[in-house]
Amino acid sequence: MRQGIRNVFAAVALALMVGCAPQYYVEQPTSEAGRVCAAGCAQRHMQCADQARSMAEMAQQSCQSGKERVIDRCSDIVDEKMRHRCEGARGAGAYCATAANTRACDASRAQCVLDCGGSVSETRSSGSLPVY
Repeated sequence: MRQGIRNVFAAVALALMVGCAPQYYVEQPTSEAGRVCAAGCAQRHMQCADQARSMAEMAQQSCQSGKERVIDRCSDIVDEKMRHRCEGARGAGAYCATAANTRACDASRAQCVLDCGGSVSETRSSGSLPVY
């Protein structure tokens, strides 16, 4: 039965990549054991998402530090136009905001819930998860 669920999940994922399928959702398990298992999935998802946010913050800090180093290197140039050209050529004008990429975490959680006895549905309910 799990192999069948995995095949459905794979087919849904493929259809979504093509862009011609309706949206599907993973419904929470109905058994008590399944709900306990799915709670573990939610906990692992939070840890994964926290790690993704932490990585995004580190990337932003690294970008900002790089910009500051470039600005410092070019600060000796008296001519403002040449100084800006120096900074721009070295990436000081780049936008540093880096959003956390949690898609892998979300997909992992959906698969985990399926493995716990969840099911795939075309209609969304209050506890369902989008299929990524």
